[in-house]
Amino acid sequence: MEGVKYMAKSMFDIIKKQNGEKFAKEIRDTDSRIFEIENLPEILKYAGRNPENLIPFLRGLLKVEEDVQTPEGEDPFTLLKQAGYNAFYANTLKKQNSIQKYFDNSEELCTFRDPDRYKNYYIIHAVKENVDQIRREDFPYPERQDAYGTSVISIQIVKEGGFISIKNRYNHSVLMADATFESNPDNIIKGLSASLKKYFNVDFKTSSVAKLPDGFTYQNGCLYKYNDELNNYYFGDGFYLKDGVVTELKKDYQFFVGHYLFDLKEKTITNFVESSKQKDPFLPILNEELKGKKIQKQVVNGSIHLYLDDEIFLKTNEKHEAKEITFFKAEELPSGAFRNILTNAISLTAPNLRKIGSYCCSGPFWKKVDTPKLEEIGDNNFSCMDMKVISFPHLKKMGQRCLSFSHTVKRMYLPELKEVGANSISYNSKLEILTLKSAEKIGKKSISSNKSLKRIFMPQVKVIEDAALCDNESLTRLNLLRVESIGDLAIRGNPKLKRVFAPRLVQGGIACLSDNAFGCYITAKNLKELNIGSLKNGARLYAPKLKNMDFIVN
Repeated sequence: MEGVKYMAKSMFDIIKKQNGEKFAKEIRDTDSRIFEIENLPEILKYAGRNPENLIPFLRGLLKVEEDVQTPEGEDPFTLLKQAGYNAFYANTLKKQNSIQKYFDNSEELCTFRDPDRYKNYYIIHAVKENVDQIRREDFPYPERQDAYGTSVISIQIVKEGGFISIKNRYNHSVLMADATFESNPDNIIKGLSASLKKYFNVDFKTSSVAKLPDGFTYQNGCLYKYNDELNNYYFGDGFYLKDGVVTELKKDYQFFVGHYLFDLKEKTITNFVESSKQKDPFLPILNEELKGKKIQKQVVNGSIHLYLDDEIFLKTNEKHEAKEITFFKAEELPSGAFRNILTNAISLTAPNLRKIGSYCCSGPFWKKVDTPKLEEIGDNNFSCMDMKVISFPHLKKMGQRCLSFSHTVKRMYLPELKEVGANSISYNSKLEILTLKSAEKIGKKSISSNKSLKRIFMPQVKVIEDAALCDNESLTRLNLLRVESIGDLAIRGNPKLKRVFAPRLVQGGIACLSDNAFGCYITAKNLKELNIGSLKNGARLYAPKLKNMDFIVN
């Protein structure tokens, strides 16, 4: 017994020195048997300094569990069939990329951009038998292992053995998408791990003892705490991990922000997973900001503060995710930048910025956006804004799915915007006033479901497309001075809308102008055509030129 106590005490001191006193005490106070795990210091070397709910996982390593026996003759494809999947071995580039059709453009696997992946990995693609019935639009709030995410999975095992990853349909839209089912095939169906090992004559280590917290991976019998992952690279504090092999950085002058390696000695930024065939268009922009500048780094409570010529350029959180960034020179940010360094940013300052590409600034909860010269934004930008006023005084062009799902914005000022993109400016729960002085077209399904919206100023609009301007609970009046056409299902379901003034309206689509306030009065003296299903809920219409009144339903 004395020997056991001494061993535990010695291991306590080792873990205390390596991982911190908090970590060591958590083990001692919860289950001191963990100190008996063979090679514990090696297991925890890259696990960080906070236990972060790792104890259940570590406890599980104490157990000696027998491998689940695979019934004779049941290969992995038969087992996956029993789990509801059609599965196949992707041993050619064509097969490797054959499931690409099931992925949204913004959520495609890095696998599809790696022409050599099938040469280095055993890749098993598995597609749910009912995959065509599982639609992305039915999952607005994705979770890694919901029905959509797991309807298409890719099991990938390094041919040399040791490392396994199970990827799903969301890719980087959810945390740890490359660790679906905890990267343990037995969590898909019992016996699958042993079956894969036997079929491909390969070995890999998994743990089914407990779910790992987000931000941890278990590879080759060791735990790694990481801040970012891309293309099977895991980036932690002072190291990166690839296929179970760890490489340490020069901590004095190297560090990661996301998967970008900052080297203060060389004054360079490197995209660590950039391929020779697909260059990162964002990288030259970052390096241009550093060029000719004096660079200083400070660490504040684990957060990195980077200064260029004594002006703040970048601030991260303790996970080394960019939270605040300033572009002093940039005039354009390319599409997809959010997937690289802006994923969780909340503050953007760019005095010379004129254009933002698609999926660039789609990260949630922007608290500050100072871009006074901005003229164009692509698809999927600036949703979930945590601001009271949004002002883009020179914005002229907007893509789809922009400026939606904000719950603090009260006013939106877009005086030079020519066209509102489809599915944009919707679901902003506190938006009250919207200014669109120059807009000529309102895109499909836009300006809808803003429950506090009371006033819209859009004197130049000529076209309102299908299903736009719907379900705005507080809207009482619409002045559509230049509108000539209204699409199907547009301007409907606004329960307080009592007055619509549209003197130049000529044509209205199916079921438009319906289900607004009872008795809504509509003035449209030039209206000549109105399709079936319009004007429900007792609407009153002044339209002396209209001839097809038989199609109107009240």
